[in-house]
Amino acid sequence: MQRVFKTMRGYGVHLQLSVFECNIDDQQEVRLRTTLKRILHPTDDQVLFIRIGQSATAITALGRPYGRTRHEVTIL
Repeated sequence: MQRVFKTMRGYGVHLQLSVFECNIDDQQEVRLRTTLKRILHPTDDQVLFIRIGQSATAITALGRPYGRTRHEVTIL
């Protein structure tokens, strides 16, 4: 994952741990995804792209598929 970290630093601001904020255009996103596909281990690694827009939030993944986890809350 060190190679992924270094790649991401070239595209965005490192916020915390493995979280980056990237303000990139469509062409840059294509280049980033292409680079990440070459260095990710598809069964072990996962990179989530979260587009936050005015109308909706879209989440796509590279590597392991993205699946929302169900969190149950217990209040005592």
